[in-house]
Amino acid sequence: MNVPPVCPATENPPESSVQFPFSPPWWQSCLSLPDEIDKILVGKEGSILLDFERAGKGHRSFRTVIQPDAAESTGFAEQEVVDPRIPIVRTTLQTGPFRIQAESFCSTPPDAGFDRAPRLVRTGGEEVFSGWDGPKIPRIRRNFAAQCITEYPEFSHVAWGAGGQPIIYTWNTEPGGSCEIVLGFAEGEHEATGRRILDIEVEGSAARRVDPAAAFGSGRPGLLRFLARDIDGDGLIRLSVRAASDSADQNAFLSAIWIFENGSASDEAILRGEGNPSEFLDCGGIASPPRHVFLSLEYTNTSSSALPCTPQLRLRTLERVVQKTDGVLIGGRTRLEASEEIVAADRSIVCFPNALLEPGATRTIIVSINRHGYSSAPTNASEYARRRAAAVHWWQSAPLPYDHVQVPDERIQRLIDSSVRNIYQARDLQNGLPAFHVGPTCYRQLWIVDGAFLLELVTMLGRKDEARAGIEYMLGFQQEDGGFQLKRRYWKEAGIVIWAVTRHARLSQDPEWLKAQWPRLQRAAAFIRDLRSREGAGDPNAPEFELAPWGDCDGGFSNVEEGEGFPEFSNSYWLMSGLKAFADAAEWIGNPEEAGIWREEYASFRRSFDRTAMTHFRTDPHGNRYLPILMRGEIPPQKAQWPFCHAVYPGGLFEPGDPFVTGMLAMLESVEREGLTFDTGWMPGGLWTYFASFLAHAQLWNGKPADAFAALEAFADHASPVLVWREEQKPAGEGLEEVGDMPHNWASAEFIRLALHLLVLERGDELHLLEGVPPHWWVNGKEIRAREIATIFGNVSLAATVRDDVLHVEVIGRLSHCSGVVVHSKSWNGQSKRLPSSLPISLEIPKAG
Repeated sequence: MNVPPVCPATENPPESSVQFPFSPPWWQSCLSLPDEIDKILVGKEGSILLDFERAGKGHRSFRTVIQPDAAESTGFAEQEVVDPRIPIVRTTLQTGPFRIQAESFCSTPPDAGFDRAPRLVRTGGEEVFSGWDGPKIPRIRRNFAAQCITEYPEFSHVAWGAGGQPIIYTWNTEPGGSCEIVLGFAEGEHEATGRRILDIEVEGSAARRVDPAAAFGSGRPGLLRFLARDIDGDGLIRLSVRAASDSADQNAFLSAIWIFENGSASDEAILRGEGNPSEFLDCGGIASPPRHVFLSLEYTNTSSSALPCTPQLRLRTLERVVQKTDGVLIGGRTRLEASEEIVAADRSIVCFPNALLEPGATRTIIVSINRHGYSSAPTNASEYARRRAAAVHWWQSAPLPYDHVQVPDERIQRLIDSSVRNIYQARDLQNGLPAFHVGPTCYRQLWIVDGAFLLELVTMLGRKDEARAGIEYMLGFQQEDGGFQLKRRYWKEAGIVIWAVTRHARLSQDPEWLKAQWPRLQRAAAFIRDLRSREGAGDPNAPEFELAPWGDCDGGFSNVEEGEGFPEFSNSYWLMSGLKAFADAAEWIGNPEEAGIWREEYASFRRSFDRTAMTHFRTDPHGNRYLPILMRGEIPPQKAQWPFCHAVYPGGLFEPGDPFVTGMLAMLESVEREGLTFDTGWMPGGLWTYFASFLAHAQLWNGKPADAFAALEAFADHASPVLVWREEQKPAGEGLEEVGDMPHNWASAEFIRLALHLLVLERGDELHLLEGVPPHWWVNGKEIRAREIATIFGNVSLAATVRDDVLHVEVIGRLSHCSGVVVHSKSWNGQSKRLPSSLPISLEIPKAG
C-alpha cells in the first residue's frame, strides 16, 4: 500500500467548518522560524510583540509592542492564519469608516540576515530578566539600580537559568583557538550570602564556584576572568553558568560577557566601558542573527464619501525611541522603516501623513521591522510580495513531520497541522541540540512532565534523533541522589523521566541505546525506592507511610509555596508509573532477575497505595466514589487530578473497567463545562484546555471511545482562530482571566497524541486500530490515514477509506512481540475483528444491514 503525503499545504485551503465558540478572550501566535533565538509573536489585534520580559507582570509582558491603528478608535474584527502550515497572520480591524487589514510574517531564507550569525551565541535557554534593576527587585537593589543605569548599564539585565537549567554560550573561533573570557555578575535578589551558589565552566579553564553576594557584595558588580581554549578543536569555546546542586536558589544568572582575543584590560577599565573587547554582550539581550519582520497595512474607506485617513502605529515600549531620516530606532535591537514618510514618532505612537481617501479606495503602507542590526532593505509593495512568496515557499517546503495523520474532519486536520508547526517554532537549540519547549515566552524552558509528552509525540512521528537529543538534555538534570527536581519537592519527575526514556527506547526499537542509559535509570529507580522511607513516608503513623513524602502536586494545587505540605497522591501516581515502566523495560532488554526485583518494589508501592486509598475515598455531590488528590485538607474533588489520568494512561496502573477508575471518571465528567472538566487546574473556576486529552486518554483506555472523541472536539472548540491554545481560560462570559503561555505546545502535542491514539493504540501486547473513529467520519470518498507511526511493536501505516458503502482497511509495516491486531469498526457496522499480527492486512468491511 502506498501511503502518500497528507494534506499538502496550500495558501488558499478549502472553506472550513471550523468554529471557535469558546476561544480565549485574547491570544497570540508565533511568527518565527523553528529554532529561532528571537521569538517574535503577533497578538490578537495584529500587534507585533517583541522581547518578552520575564521580569514583567505575567505572560503578556513584552518590552516593545507595535500595534496597527488609526486616528479613530480601532476595534477588533477577526484574525486568521493563511494556512495551518504557514505563519502569515491576517488581522481585520474596524476604525470608524475605515477597515484595516494587517498582515505580518517573518522573512525566511534565502535572506542576507540568515548569513550573518553572531560569533557569541546563547545555546542553552533564552530566558532573560530585562529589568533586573526594576521595582520587582528587593530593597537592597534600589540604590544600586540608579547607579547601575548610569555607571554600569550592562548589569541592568541578566540571562536567566530557571530551576537548575544552565545558561550556555558558545564563542565561534578558529579550531584550537584561545581567548580571555570575562564574566560579569551583580547579585540583585539576595542580600545574605550562601543563598545563590553558581558553578561556572569555561572550556579550556578550570571550573569555578562563586557566590556573587559573597564575592562582590550584594547588589555590586564583579568580574571573573577565564583563559579559554577550544580543547576539542571544533571551532567553538563553550561556557556555562548554572546553580550548584546544593544551592538554595536554583536560578542562575549572568549579567555580561567580554571576549578579548588580543590583549586584555583591567577590571576598572572594563567596568568603565574602556576595555576595547573583541566582543561584548549584555546578557539581558539576545545574541541573535539579524532578522526582518514585515507588516502590511491596508486602509479601506468603507463609507460613501471621501474622508481623511491618518494611519498610525500605536507603540508601547520600554526602550528609547529616536526618529531618524531612514526610520525609527527602538532601543538597540529594533529599527522600523516604512514605505511612506514617518512624520512623527515617540514611545507611544508612530504617525504617517494624513491623506484624503475616496469611497471604496484602499491605501497600503508597508512596514519593515529590522531586528539585531538587519541592514536596510527596500520597503515597498513589490518587495513585500517577493518576500511573502519566499516565505510561503519556505514553509511549504519545511521538513516538519506533517504527513503522518490525516482525518476527514477539516477542523481537526487544520489544528493537527498547526500544532506540528507551533511545536517546532517554540523549539530551541540547547548546546547545539534541539530542545522542545512548551512555549515561546513564559514557558520557554524544560518542564519534565510537559517535555516527556512532547518527546513521546516527536518519536511517534518518526523524529527519533531529535527526541533523543531532548532526552539526553533531560537526563543531564539528574541529581547526585538519582532524582530530578527542576521543581522543588516535585518527586514525580524521577518517575516521569523513567517513563519517557523507556517509552522512547521502545518506540524507537533500540534496546542497545536503553542499555547505555540504564545506570542512570537504575539510580532514578533507587531514588524512588529510597523516597518511601523519607520523612513522613517512613513514619508508620503518617498517612503517606511507604508512599511519597508530601510534595508539589502542580496543575491546580501546590504544597510548596506555603512551605508546609500536605500528604498527597499526585507524586505517588507517577512514581508507581515509573517503577512499572522500569520493571517492564528491564524484562525487554533481557534482565529478568532485575525485572523481578523492581516488579516486587512496584507491587509493594501499589499495596501501600491501595491500603491508604481505602481510608481516603469520598463521595462527590453526584454520588460518585472518588479519591481526592490530598490526604488532608479540602479542595474540589476534581482539583489537580491530572496525575490520576496519567496513572490510567499512559501509566497503565489500573485495568480497564476498574471500579476505582470508573468512579473517578464519572466524578471528572460530572463537572464538565463546555465539554471540559471545570476547575481542575490553577485557575479558580477555569478550564484547563488540554486536560481534555488527559481525561480522553483515560476514557479511551477504559472502553469509552465516544467520550474520548467528544473530548477531542471540545478541545478543538477552545482553540483560537489562529489554531493555537492558551493553557487555561474562563468559561465564555465568565471573565477575561487566562493562565500560561501561548501557543501552549503541550496542548499542541496532546491534540496530536489524542487524534493519533483514536486511530492507533497499543493495548498490552495487542495493537488496536480505528478504535476512536466516530460514525460521522465514515463518508464515501473520505480517507483516514496514519503513516509511519512508531509503536512499541514497530512502525505502522494505516489507511481506511469508504467506497460504495464498503470500508476498505489496509495496514502495512512490520511488527514484533505483538500477539494480534484488532481492527475496530463498531462505529461503522457494530463489529470489531481480531487478526494475527502478520502484515500487510487488507480488509473489506460491508456496512451493517
